[in-house]
Amino acid sequence: MSAQFHEQQLQNPEIAEKIEWMKQRLKLETNEELFSKALSLLYQAIQLEDRGYTVGAFTKPGPLGDRELIEYQIVPKK
Repeated sequence: MSAQFHEQQLQNPEIAEKIEWMKQRLKLETNEELFSKALSLLYQAIQLEDRGYTVGAFTKPGPLGDRELIEYQIVPKK
């Protein structure tokens, strides 16, 4: 992607706010650090899905053993 594309994205106040929030939350200083972390996670997720895994997140079990589960589909189905 071009530098011009990145400049346009950072000028969007909503996107800029999300980027800054993520950097603060992850204790990162630069956009490059954030993008590097994001790309690493995305790469890992794609590799896992290619190997047949489901990428997701879940809550710790509640008092009755129930938990909330979210499944992501990173790679589009064929």
